[in-house]
Amino acid sequence: MSTLQDLADRQAIADLIHTYARHVREGTGGQCGDLFTGDGVFEMREKNPHDPASDRQLLWVEGLAAVRKFIGDSTQAGPVRICPLIHNLLITLKGDTARAGSVVEGRSFPPGSEFLGVYDDALRRTADGWRFARRTFTFLRAAG
Repeated sequence: MSTLQDLADRQAIADLIHTYARHVREGTGGQCGDLFTGDGVFEMREKNPHDPASDRQLLWVEGLAAVRKFIGDSTQAGPVRICPLIHNLLITLKGDTARAGSVVEGRSFPPGSEFLGVYDDALRRTADGWRFARRTFTFLRAAG
């Protein structure tokens, strides 16, 4: 049975995840740095869902300043705007830490840069609320 605190924590984590998506959508990704812990990590991977052995790391960014710069640089206003749509969000609480998983459907304007992926998040409660300790995004791609 969930307590009121559990429900409040789940909502705060969902808000954190959706705030991240909003910043990406609005081209203000540099503000995503504020959503990470000081020692936070952002990782990108890719794999073919039909071949688990195809999983490989594309990027590892560690530390608040580096995460802020990478996400800010990669989401600046340009000719293509990505709109990440978050689906199937599941959150598991364990005291002052949590795990969250979700599917992200990336729609683009103009069309042509769509993608599908998953987020695997490790979160930590801080004095400023819930923050990403590690956010791993995995592109789901077909072989070839």
